[in-house]
Amino acid sequence: MNFKEFEEKTVEYLKESYAGEADIAVKDVIKNNGIILRGVTIAFNGVNISPTIYLNDLYKDYLRGEDFSSVCDEMKKMIDDAAIRDDVDISFIRDYESMKERVLCKLINTDKNRDYLENVPHVDFLDLSVVFYIIIADNSFGSGTIVITNDYFKEWNIDLNTLYEDAKENTKNLLGGNITYIEDVIISLLNERRSLAGNDDFERLFKETEGQMKLPMYVLTNKVKTLGASCILDSDKLYDFSNELDSDLFILPCSVHETILLPANMGYDPEILSGMVREINDSEVSKTDYLSDSVYRFRRLSGLVELA
Repeated sequence: MNFKEFEEKTVEYLKESYAGEADIAVKDVIKNNGIILRGVTIAFNGVNISPTIYLNDLYKDYLRGEDFSSVCDEMKKMIDDAAIRDDVDISFIRDYESMKERVLCKLINTDKNRDYLENVPHVDFLDLSVVFYIIIADNSFGSGTIVITNDYFKEWNIDLNTLYEDAKENTKNLLGGNITYIEDVIISLLNERRSLAGNDDFERLFKETEGQMKLPMYVLTNKVKTLGASCILDSDKLYDFSNELDSDLFILPCSVHETILLPANMGYDPEILSGMVREINDSEVSKTDYLSDSVYRFRRLSGLVELA
């Protein structure tokens, strides 16, 4: 079954499952870096917020051998878990005084998001752009995020610098920033997998890794480990850590979710580091999570991040 046939059968299944309850629509959705996913929206009667399920990953599950009926069961569970059955009042989003403490920063690649950036307020940051979103919470649907578009920004009647400074402060205060030895991150993952899998290979690798001399390589992300690359906007965090190491910092963008920090006084060649970043991006990072192939340097004398 090709993707078009998969889509048609999926839509048919959903229309039968939610007959009389919801309208089913299929559309292309532009995600980060211009990646287009095929989304199915389920608009329940009398409800103004509708869940969208993306078919691309479900189709991959099908190609990996999962039975189509199992894929449909999985999809229906996702919809039922996300569905809101009552109308939700989100008019408060249009009042900046109500939103100013919830606005957060996100870093994305500028070149790969040119079309997207035309529709949202943003601030240039080297070869990246800072865009904004808000966290909302409601008893009806739990928590979620909403992208700040030009329409919202115009209604708020504030200047871009006010939005940027408020969002940076909120991002620091609400999501924080954690710097961890990369070995500690790896050991934590190995330990988690050991408890889950319990096989000899994980046990051996864990023992070989645990207690070894730590390399001067650190992971910077936020406490929820989502969209944590924005932590490099926190110059106080970078300044304190650079003083702790008595060195400028090289910053390697792993993804939109985290970066790697290296002390610049260890003699690393920025060009070699850039080649490492490109290789990892090409082989390990999903297209929607890609941030940049560049290497950055935090200068502790100026307190600024620049291209290395």
